[in-house]
Amino acid sequence: MAGKVQTTFGGRIDLLALDRDANCVVLELKRGRTPREVVAQLLDYGAWVKDLGYNELDQIAQHWMQKSVATIFQDAFGDSIPESINASHSLIVVASDLDDSSERIISYLSEEYGVSINAVFFTFFRENTTELLGRAWLKDPIETMERSEARKRAPWSGYWFVNVGEGEHRNWDDNREYGYIGVGQGEKYSRPLRHLKVGDKLFAYMKGIGYFAIPRLSSFSAQNLR
Repeated sequence: MAGKVQTTFGGRIDLLALDRDANCVVLELKRGRTPREVVAQLLDYGAWVKDLGYNELDQIAQHWMQKSVATIFQDAFGDSIPESINASHSLIVVASDLDDSSERIISYLSEEYGVSINAVFFTFFRENTTELLGRAWLKDPIETMERSEARKRAPWSGYWFVNVGEGEHRNWDDNREYGYIGVGQGEKYSRPLRHLKVGDKLFAYMKGIGYFAIPRLSSFSAQNLR
């Protein structure tokens, strides 16, 4: 969404973006600095970003993109910006390589304290006239996100809550006719279903209507998840 965003702490974020859930993503480039300096700077930016609300993000968007944050989100994802914005945030180091110490620090913060921090490595290749860009994550990005979100949740009630939706990809009438609950548009949303077991209760929710059904899982096949 914006580059070189000035923080009130005195630093400048290399890249500040929003993900599909309208959560902030801070990307810091290793370029010209020691890896430890980059990780420390990233944590400092996270302390500032966590308090940004809609108004602050809209001001940043208007300044850098001359558009509202809602318009930018709509253009990028083809959907209206959620009511809840920046409920969590992610920190990412962008580098061609990192030293072992910095990798250990990132892994420690992610695995022991549930900080949504990661590193992504890019490598440029050229073969004759073909140019390729390789990408690899230090930690599985989905596992890192789930671990961070789990730290913030209240103890689980034992019930599952599903936003059924009503549109091109999900339809409650189809769910009833064919006896399934549809969740999709990305592994982030379908992956948690792998924890389901026969007999579990699901509370089905539809925007504008509320909770309207409590189906019980009678069968389950992981191969249907995608």
